[in-house]
Amino acid sequence: MSGRILWGRPLLGWLCAATVLCIWAGWIIVSRLGATRQLSVWDVTALRFGTAGLLLTPLVLRRGLGGLAWPRALLLSVTCGAPYVALAFVGFLFAPAAHGAVLINGTLPLFTLLAGWIVSGLRPSRGQVLGVVLVMLGCAAIGGDGLLAPVAGQWKGQLCFLACSLLLAIFLVKSRAWKVTTTQALVAIPFLSLLLYLPPYLALPLPSLLKVAPLAAWPWGEVILQMLYQGVLVSLLALPLMTRANELLGSAPVSAFMAAVPMLSLLLAIPLLGEVPSLLAVAGVGVVTLGVLCTIGLLRPGRA
Repeated sequence: MSGRILWGRPLLGWLCAATVLCIWAGWIIVSRLGATRQLSVWDVTALRFGTAGLLLTPLVLRRGLGGLAWPRALLLSVTCGAPYVALAFVGFLFAPAAHGAVLINGTLPLFTLLAGWIVSGLRPSRGQVLGVVLVMLGCAAIGGDGLLAPVAGQWKGQLCFLACSLLLAIFLVKSRAWKVTTTQALVAIPFLSLLLYLPPYLALPLPSLLKVAPLAAWPWGEVILQMLYQGVLVSLLALPLMTRANELLGSAPVSAFMAAVPMLSLLLAIPLLGEVPSLLAVAGVGVVTLGVLCTIGLLRPGRA
């Protein structure tokens, strides 16, 4: 796996990755809000895939899976669909947004390089290895002492976040290896997630406000926020853009780019969640930046 990212790479790939980065950073905040207010994590997941799945129904009726085999579609739906989202939301019940941003995105380059090596035999370059180490160190600094703080139950959320990172890394590697198109990703993930998630959500006695409260008692502000951000921005915009960036740039550069999510989440959490960063976290932002530059090939170990 070459560590050099040539300037001849399509600019479209970088624009897609940058847009996903912004949406994903906001997703951390919106998900944390949704998991800690009136709606349960199961409600938020249902709103996400219920909205996206219903909007995609006409496309599915016309094109089916878009030529994607069912086993592959199911794997993509598991690694970037309802199980991935539900794990993240459960994690937000036990740990703050900063932990989710750090552990999901900060470890993503490492898991992606390992998955690419194991699954496809793609050996990372020195620059990529150095970049991954810097990204993880920087993200650890952003997380600060809170990552190791002995808060009761916090380790449960951290394990959920690590599992999310592993699932997303598998998605990036396999979707690129299978040359998954944006249409196939839309069908495989939001629509199949709706089919897989909605029946157990309705049938099982999961904690839920939406299933027991009358429509008039629903917190419509929260419901609309989650529907628009989770169901439209993340599922219908960020997902196909990430698939396209992954196709144009490769899984390692995209995962490194996504590792910058903690930096944006750090800034967004100040006004939205009242979580003020420490000086160590600010220093971690600089280290993550260097790591991303090394991983995508714009800064090489020899030149550094």
